[in-house]
Amino acid sequence: QTNEAGDGIEFWDDRDGYLNHLYTDFTSDSYKNDSNFVRAICYTNKAVTALNIHIRRKIYGKRDVAQFEKGENLIVDKSIVKNMGKYSKVLYDVGERLRVKKVDKYVDDESGIEFWNLRVENYEADPKDRYKGVIKVVTKESEWKYHVELKEISDRCKTKIRNGYSKKDAWTPYFQFKDEWAWVKYAYATTTHKAQGSTFERAYVIERDLNKLTWNDDERNRLKYVAFTRPSKLLRILH
Repeated sequence: QTNEAGDGIEFWDDRDGYLNHLYTDFTSDSYKNDSNFVRAICYTNKAVTALNIHIRRKIYGKRDVAQFEKGENLIVDKSIVKNMGKYSKVLYDVGERLRVKKVDKYVDDESGIEFWNLRVENYEADPKDRYKGVIKVVTKESEWKYHVELKEISDRCKTKIRNGYSKKDAWTPYFQFKDEWAWVKYAYATTTHKAQGSTFERAYVIERDLNKLTWNDDERNRLKYVAFTRPSKLLRILH
């Protein structure tokens, strides 16, 4: 039950009504001013992907939303590294949140890979640790080209090993290529696993998705506990 201020717990069976509240919160001034105002929490990546698509359409007010938009908040999925010859420097850690400041799209002349060139900032970091950088993200349409190129580089590296190169020298091009690209995800909906340790003012938990974990009752209940304890003020649960 919620109090007069609207804080507490609400249980929903009406999916459409539930989602209307969710979309309203994501398009509110409260969310614009605080990206941790609201988050949707699911169990499966499929549910997360579907929710992110619909939430982004509501936020940007159009059906055909670009893969990335200016002002968008993202989560680092794999550490983003800058290759510095003999050394590598981690620019952004896994789980770090980035805000997109500028969006461009290019095609790599050598590989033909189409990519997004994103100017970003780790906006939640301590001011002294904030870093405005540029990251390259492969477009969805070019991911297959990326994997083909990576496989070809890997095969060349294996050939070098057979020809007497040291492992370090042989595999350097492989890791240089991998470090060139960033992997990020949207920050609207998330899995229960990824939500651990985070706190949001409001959380929308899709319990019917969590109930798909049927092979381990203890694990399912543990994940529900994690999901249900993420909000500081309002928890809405869809049965």
